[in-house]
Amino acid sequence: MMWTMSLDGAVTFIDPEVQALRGFSSAQAVGQTIEEMWTPSSADLVRAYLAELRVDAAAGDRQHEGLTADLEVRRADGVAVRCSVELAPFHDRDGSLVGVVGIAHDADGRRRSEELLERARRDVAQANRNLTRLLRARSAELSAARTELKQLREALIPSDVPQLDGLDVAIEYRPAEHAVAGDFYLVAGSAERSVIVLGDMQGHGIAAARDATFARAVISSVLANASGPGAILELANRLLCEAWAEDDRFLSAACLVHDPQARTITWALAGHPSPIALAEPRSLDGDHRGLPLGVLADATFATQVTSLAVGDGLLLYTDGVTEARSGETQFGEERLLDAVRAHRGAPGAAVVRAVADALDAFTGGELSDDVCLMALRPRA
Repeated sequence: MMWTMSLDGAVTFIDPEVQALRGFSSAQAVGQTIEEMWTPSSADLVRAYLAELRVDAAAGDRQHEGLTADLEVRRADGVAVRCSVELAPFHDRDGSLVGVVGIAHDADGRRRSEELLERARRDVAQANRNLTRLLRARSAELSAARTELKQLREALIPSDVPQLDGLDVAIEYRPAEHAVAGDFYLVAGSAERSVIVLGDMQGHGIAAARDATFARAVISSVLANASGPGAILELANRLLCEAWAEDDRFLSAACLVHDPQARTITWALAGHPSPIALAEPRSLDGDHRGLPLGVLADATFATQVTSLAVGDGLLLYTDGVTEARSGETQFGEERLLDAVRAHRGAPGAAVVRAVADALDAFTGGELSDDVCLMALRPRA
C-alpha cells in the first residue's frame, strides 16, 4: 500500500491496495487522521517523526531522514494489522517540505514494495532533474527579459535629457509596480526650434514597450520633414497606421515645438492629457485633443500657441498620474493641480519630483501604470 500524508498526518492520497490491506476504499481512506489510521503506539511514532521533520524544515535543514519501522494500521473491522512501513519526506518544486510518502507491506509483499519505493524514488529523481532543467531555462529567459527591459526603458526614457536653447527640461519617471508599460519622451533641439514629445503606448507588458520604442523611432524620423507639432503628429500617424494596419495598436502623444526667439510653445495633442500651466496652475484645456496615433490614417491635429515669459512653464504628464488609484479613488486632476500649486515658482525638477512624491504617498508606492512627468521652463 502506497500513500501520502501532510505534515499534520492527514492522508492526502492512497492507492487502491488499501482495500485489500485495511478494508477501506481509497475514497474512504483519504482524509483519515493519524489516530484513524494507526494504533496508539504506532500513531505516537508517526507523530514524533512528523514533528522532527517540521523542526528540521523550520531550521532550513533539507536533508531529512526517512523512517523504517514495523507499525500497526487499523482495519475497517477494528483489527490491527502489523506492517513493515517505510516513510520518506517529499518536497514541492521550490524544494520546500510538504509531506511524507509512505509504503506499507506485509512480509510476503516486501520485495514488491521495495520495488515500488525504488520506482518512486527514481520517478522523483527524474522529476527533480526535469524541474532543474526547466528552472534553468526559465531563469535564462527571465535574465534575457530583464536585459531587454532595461534596454527598452533606456531607449524610451533616456537618463540624460538633452540641453535645449532657452528651455530647461526636467523629467521624472516612475515605473509600474508589477508591470511594464510604454511611456516615453523625445527631445530634439536646434538653434531655431526644439521639439518635445511625450507619449504613452496603449497596453502593458514588454510587447507594449517594444511598440513604444517603434513609435518613438517613427516620430523621431519625421521631425526633419514636418515643422509644426500638428504636422509632426499627422505624418507620424500615417506611418503608424500603415505599420499597424492589421493590429489594434495606438498611443497618445503630446507634441510641442519651442521657438527660443519668439519665446513661444506651439503644441498639439493626440488623445493625450492637456498641459498644465505652471505660473498660474491650471489645465490648458483645448477643444481639440485629437485621436490617438494609429487609429485613423487621415486624422488631423489642431495646434495651439502659448507664450513663455520667465517664470512661466508647462507640465506634461501621462495618464498614469491622474488614473493612479488608492482603493477605488483616483488621484485625479485636482490632486495633481494641488501638488503643482504647492510648488509654484519652484524649478521644474522640484515640481515633477513633488508631484511624483505626492503620487507615491497617495498610492502607497504601488503604481499599476508607468508615470512620466515633464516640466518645461524658459531659461532667463
